[in-house]
Formats: sequence, structure tokens, C-alpha cells
Amino acid sequence: MIILTHIGETLPEYIDTFLAQLRKFNKKNEIVFLVNENNVNNTVFTNHNIKTYSIENLDKSLTNQFINKFGHGDINSSKRHIVYGSPDYWCVTSTRLFYIYEYCKKYNIKEYFHFENDIMVYTDINDILSIIKENDLYKNIAITRGTNNKIMTGFMYVGDNDIMGDILKSFIIYLDDKADLFKYGIDMINEMGLLHTYQIKNPEKLVNLPTFPNEILTQDFKYFNTIFDPATYGQYLDGIPSNPGISIIPDSYIGDEIRKDGNISITFESVDGLRIPYLNYRNEKIKINTLHIHSKRLYLFLS
Repeated sequence: MIILTHIGETLPEYIDTFLAQLRKFNKKNEIVFLVNENNVNNTVFTNHNIKTYSIENLDKSLTNQFINKFGHGDINSSKRHIVYGSPDYWCVTSTRLFYIYEYCKKYNIKEYFHFENDIMVYTDINDILSIIKENDLYKNIAITRGTNNKIMTGFMYVGDNDIMGDILKSFIIYLDDKADLFKYGIDMINEMGLLHTYQIKNPEKLVNLPTFPNEILTQDFKYFNTIFDPATYGQYLDGIPSNPGISIIPDSYIGDEIRKDGNISITFESVDGLRIPYLNYRNEKIKINTLHIHSKRLYLFLS
């Protein structure tokens, strides 16, 4: 199962491209999109055979505890358009995880995948799940770490929703002493920094998916022989929202490798009539399962 979220009554235009790409490789997989009530019957979801559920119908007691301690955002943050990078924005990006947890708790869903809505997926989720099961890899949560102080939800496998609950309850505890969080190396308080802090404290519960063909962050590349994009590959290909089309190599684990080796590149190849990205590294082509298109120009990367 794939569980997605959008908080806010206005849907971004790229949602349609995002879902079209996801369905190219996941035609029959169950996908649930948690949205505001006004979007439950939006045709962008029915056109792609996506089940929707209203976030207004979920228990918000835990969510409101977080919002109150976070210090930004309020009950209306779940409805209005949030400006990227604003304090409200970082509150909303965190609370989406609470909605996912509450939905799965309500319907007794233990295991699922989640990723952001500007992710282009180039693989069948069932293939990823098979690798996880066959190699007995993850009982808790596996995710895409991007930098030495940020973990991104570029791709996330949740093997136990109770661990997600533990993560979120820990977030609330962490916010009791915000100044203390910075000793873990974060540069701002958002879900990326909070996830980083949780992993430092609980490395066995939140582990890293392979994002590059080496063993710096995880030794699991040998099982997948493919990689996931936390954010760097998408920024390398098409930049950021404020400057789309201009390639950047951000400070990150992947960025460090690209700067060290000028021969690294990303190319697209056709496989069964579908365009798929590959990382060219040391005379090998390594499939990239996902691209995080931070520029939001997803249409450029359709298969």
C-alpha cells in the first residue's frame, strides 16, 4: 500500500503528473491520498484510480500537541495555501506524518510506503517490497537520508506503524527543549531535522535506504542494486523552485560524490517503452528508482 498526503485546499498542478507517473509502474497497487474534505472527490484522483480520505475525519489530538509545541501553524494551516519555506510550511510538512499515522492506526494498517508529491517513481513498489521481504531487511522504518543533518521523505518504507507513532511522540518531546535539538547538528527545526535527531537516538528503528552505490550510509545497496533519491539527483537535473532548470549540486552525501568524480552523470534509457533514469558511475549503469523533482517541473521527467 502507498499512502500519500496533501494538506491544503488548493492542489498543486503537478499532482496529476505525479500520479500519472506513479501509475505507469504501479497500475494495480492500492494508493490512498489523504486530503482536505473539499478535495475528496477531485477528478485528479478518480482519473488515476486513487482512493481518498478526508484529514478532517482523523483524530487530531496528537497532531495538535505537536502544532502547539512547534510554535507555528494553527487549525487553519491545514486548509490555506502555505508559502514554501515559511514557518507554517515546516509545520505542515511535519503534521502530514501525523495524519498518515492516525489513518493507519484507525484502519489497522501496519505496513506501507510514503513519499512526497514531487517524487517521480520508476519502479513497481511490489518489487521493492519483495527485496525487503526476501532479505529480511526492515522491521521498522527505512528512509532516504540526504545530508549529515537532514533526512528526507523522498522515499520511505514503514514496516511497523507503531514505530511511526514512536517517532511522532518523540518529536513532541523533543520540542520541549528546542535549543537542545541543535546539539545534534541540525540547522533548523523541521521534519528533516527531527527525523535526523530521532535516528541519532534510535538508529535501529530508523535506517537508511541506499541512495548511492557505496556503503557510507547503509550496507544494503547489495540487495537492491538500485538507488533512491532523497533530493540531490532531482536538484542536479533541474534545480530548485526559485531557479528551475539550473543544475545545482547541493551539499549532501551524493553531492560530495558527484564533486569528487567528474565522470558521474545521469542518463535516461528506454526499458519496455518507458524512460528510466540511470546513474553512470564507474562504468556501471545503476537504476534510480525515484527522482525528487524539487523544481516541481515533473512533466520533464515523465516516462
